[in-house]
Amino acid sequence: MAKIKDQDLVSNAFNITEKAKRFAEEYVYNDGSKTKEECAISAGYAKESASVRASELTNPRIYPKVVKYIDCLLYTSDAADE
Repeated sequence: MAKIKDQDLVSNAFNITEKAKRFAEEYVYNDGSKTKEECAISAGYAKESASVRASELTNPRIYPKVVKYIDCLLYTSDAADE
C-alpha cells in the first residue's frame, strides 16, 4: 500500500484538481523566482492561457478552494521556517 503524504491529504480535503494543486505548490514554493504565469505553465496549463488561469486561480471569488489551499501552504511553510 502506498504511503499517503500529509500534503496529499490536505489537498484532497480542499477538493481541488491535481493541476490546481500543482499550481498552488509551484506558486508557494518557488521563492519568488517565478511569476504566477510561469507557475501555471509549470503546473500544466497551456502557455496561451496561463496568465488568465493564474489570475483566476488566485482570485477568491472564482476559485476560493484554491486560494484557501494556497493560504494553508503559506501557513504551514511559515510554521516550518520557525
